[in-house]
Amino acid sequence: MTEGGLFKIAVALAVTAFAVIVAGAKVVSQGACPVGSLSDDLHVQLSGITALLSLGLALGSFGRAIRSDLKILGIAVLLLVIGEVGLGFLRISTPGAKYLSIIHSSLAQILFAISATAAFALSPIARRFAGTPIADSGSPSLRTLGWITPAAVVLQMALGAIHRHGAAEVWPHILSSAFVGGLLCYSALAIYETPDAPGDLRLVAHAMIGFTLVQVLLGLGAYLGKSMASSDGPQTWMVHVTVAHVVGGALTMAAAFTFGLIADQRVPLAAAAPPHSGKAENLPA
Repeated sequence: MTEGGLFKIAVALAVTAFAVIVAGAKVVSQGACPVGSLSDDLHVQLSGITALLSLGLALGSFGRAIRSDLKILGIAVLLLVIGEVGLGFLRISTPGAKYLSIIHSSLAQILFAISATAAFALSPIARRFAGTPIADSGSPSLRTLGWITPAAVVLQMALGAIHRHGAAEVWPHILSSAFVGGLLCYSALAIYETPDAPGDLRLVAHAMIGFTLVQVLLGLGAYLGKSMASSDGPQTWMVHVTVAHVVGGALTMAAAFTFGLIADQRVPLAAAAPPHSGKAENLPA
């Protein structure tokens, strides 16, 4: 399969994975969803479509002309879908197990982030700049930030999922958001300061800053909405804000993953090493 055909599959997968996140977040925000309900049926149907598209992406990525990084993304997507399906069945057989719901929710967001990263990597703009080396002399390097930033976003997302499912207070999520938000903005500024940064990388920097700012506002709205919720349950606007916050987190993770992929593939390894002092080292006699 050509990269053009694989791009269409990756886009369709990202869209369906996005829809799965929206449906799941809405269910959690409104309360428990009984098995066999309309929301549950929709979730199952979307999950089935996601599984088929994931299989197509994984199989298509093994073409001879496909880059190795895309093959890794295809395998990762397929493994995540297998894990999601297994967790889905476990949740049905083990109702009330919060840890299963937390892992299930977290893997869904990671699945979307990797799918969106694959779609971006296969997009025309990314193919246009593919193979272009990125000069980087900053400290920490873009390559280092490309590892740290996605990991921090995943941790922040997991803390949010733990709180949404009632397994922890909101304060760890709020405190970590200050660090993660600052790290995202710092990484974006490091990209802007990189000489001749390619257009696709600058686009990712725009996304990281934009999503971070929106997430801060949505997070405040979700917190206020939960504190104002009555015993009758959350109001409609509260549910919408919470769902938007979850979706924004998935989009932020996708931007961070894309940044990590570009930095890992196109920042030379030498750029990640500290500059040589230029002084002769004292060698033992």
